[in-house]
Amino acid sequence: MDKLCFATGNLWRIANKIDVMEIISQLDVSGVEYTYGKVYGERIPNEKDFDMLKNYNYNSVHAPFRLSLDLVSEEEFNETMDLIVSDYKKMGAKNIVSHPTQKLPDKLSKLDFITENLNPKGVPNLRPRLGFEKILEKRSDWGLCLDASHAYDWDPLETERIVKKWKKRIKQVHFSNNRYHKDHLTFKKVSRGFLKSIEPLSDLNVPIIIEEDMPYTKVSEIKKEIKRVREILAL
Repeated sequence: MDKLCFATGNLWRIANKIDVMEIISQLDVSGVEYTYGKVYGERIPNEKDFDMLKNYNYNSVHAPFRLSLDLVSEEEFNETMDLIVSDYKKMGAKNIVSHPTQKLPDKLSKLDFITENLNPKGVPNLRPRLGFEKILEKRSDWGLCLDASHAYDWDPLETERIVKKWKKRIKQVHFSNNRYHKDHLTFKKVSRGFLKSIEPLSDLNVPIIIEEDMPYTKVSEIKKEIKRVREILAL
């Protein structure tokens, strides 16, 4: 099974101007990660989106970045989760990604939650290197979304360390380029150091989701980027 997928968040810059799912339907990918954005209402999926998403082998959702009990009321949190649960089922999603910095209740809707290793940007105390490990240790039923770009921001050997320690808990990979401590870049220019750092990904048999900040607006440009990713990952 082909395991290359595409995050709707790649096209966040033009998401409100074009039909993102229509563009994705023209790409050579086997799955989609639906990225809500900062809040749920930023990018709400519609029935046409659900119909298109059902055609893919693997879908996931990325929880709104600000869906956290220290940022919203419990009532708003629960209302938003009810909407996400409905979307999740309609698109046949397999996992929901959340950040370890998000404050979530101990009891959550019966979705397959996975946490993500973050980069060191922002306030260091709020984005600790091992924040994701604390989540995995606390919640034995959770998996991990390994972000290779975030890992490289900490250390060129961080991806290798995470794969060795948490291989059995890794459910998917977020994949983007990192140069000079700038992440979520495209692969037009990639360093030997970064290419070396991602070699351990070959030991994983999980969906790899392209998650970039794409500057592209044309399908032909996006297809070229996907081709570059496939060549790098030998997919």
